[in-house]
Amino acid sequence: MNVFCRAAAIMTALATVSSHAPAQTLAPSDAEAKRRTSLLNEIVMDYLRTDPEPPPGYNDILVKAESYINQRLSKANEPFRYDAKTRIISDRK
Repeated sequence: MNVFCRAAAIMTALATVSSHAPAQTLAPSDAEAKRRTSLLNEIVMDYLRTDPEPPPGYNDILVKAESYINQRLSKANEPFRYDAKTRIISDRK
């Protein structure tokens, strides 16, 4: 399976709000979660197209791309950020 196929499959699984989120944080609706998943997947695909030497493992790709992902989310004025170490999409505070 190539990197792009792995990326799409794993991003779908990862782009959810963690059950470890603080109690005051409300989980997004199903439609919002799907929108965030789609946006995050698109950003990671863009990153992989521009990286001349993507890491071999998907976890490494996410760690390496975290700042790129969050810069793109910030430029798009999105109210959430991605944390590669905990694999959580969280609302900005």
